[in-house]
Amino acid sequence: MLFGKLKLTSKLAVIIGAVLAVIFALLIGVTISTTSTSIQKGIAGELSALARTTGTEIQDSFGVVDDTARGIQEYIGRIYAKPNGAPGDAAAMQQSTLYPGLSLTSNAYDMEQFIVETARNAVKNNPELEGIGVMFEPNQFQSNLRHYGFYIDMSSADAEVDAYASYEEYAKEDSYRVPAQEKRIYISAPYRDGDLLLIAYGTPIVYNGSVIGVVISVIDLSSFSSLQISDNNYTSMWSTLYSGDGTIIWDSETLDDVGHNMVEFTPQADELEAIQAAMAQGDAFNMRKTREDGDQVSCFYSPLQVGGETWWSMTGVYTSDALSSVTRTTRLLLILSVASLLVLLLVVTAVLRKMLVPIRAVVSALDRKSTRLNSSH
Repeated sequence: MLFGKLKLTSKLAVIIGAVLAVIFALLIGVTISTTSTSIQKGIAGELSALARTTGTEIQDSFGVVDDTARGIQEYIGRIYAKPNGAPGDAAAMQQSTLYPGLSLTSNAYDMEQFIVETARNAVKNNPELEGIGVMFEPNQFQSNLRHYGFYIDMSSADAEVDAYASYEEYAKEDSYRVPAQEKRIYISAPYRDGDLLLIAYGTPIVYNGSVIGVVISVIDLSSFSSLQISDNNYTSMWSTLYSGDGTIIWDSETLDDVGHNMVEFTPQADELEAIQAAMAQGDAFNMRKTREDGDQVSCFYSPLQVGGETWWSMTGVYTSDALSSVTRTTRLLLILSVASLLVLLLVVTAVLRKMLVPIRAVVSALDRKSTRLNSSH
């Protein structure tokens, strides 16, 4: 055998090298496994935090809408609770600023000033709000007024507010009709208005169990593009906002996907079922899935409350991109370990050769003596 023909130094170097290789392989395997697990947990934590941050910022945008509508409703409730409160028939004290020539009771006038300025300030101070309108059911703002309503958008926030000319003009819109008739928040499907992607959010104004009007807020989904949805460590990162039934409300990659359902982008039935089951629990979660183009992505879902429904903010990244740091670390550990093993083998071989020099001299002398003895016989 080739091993039997080797010199003693080489034999010892081979044996020691084999033992060291086995030990190094075990250490490298354990180190890489432990390091990889730690890095992946860190990445998952980082991406989960980004998903929560994006979800919180989107939640805050809808929170502005809810807070504005709640403030208007609470004020109107206090006005209604006053003696001769709207829609009372007390003597007219003031002229309406929305309807020229229209006389309002003092309570109705105060209510008009409050809701108009509240809507105006909300639009001016919140870039995600494209506009806010407040409309009333017949004779609910004041007993002799069948219609009363207005809408303020960015273009009219600092100008004269246009009022609706009739109840039918605003009552036909789903954003008014559904809250008024069904006494619930209505959220429209996203729709385009020029370069804007908008969504209408109708909130009923309820007093003593009856709907007396509706606050309609129009949210500019395009404003979500200003959210922090990228990270220098992950170039493929994107964010998506899903409604409760999985419909895409907004997507940072492309707005062409808006209105489509996640079913269309999750071809693997078992993965779709797992996502839907996790969503049903209502807690934040993360999951890997295969996109329709075959690429694997890691998705981190964070719940938010919109109109009484649970929506989902999802931050996604291609799995290869998310694990690139793991790959780099693993490759570096392998290179360093192999280099260390080679250096150690070279050192061991050199030391063995030096230490075995006296032994080789003795062996040579014995060989020469044995040769002479054999020759004498």
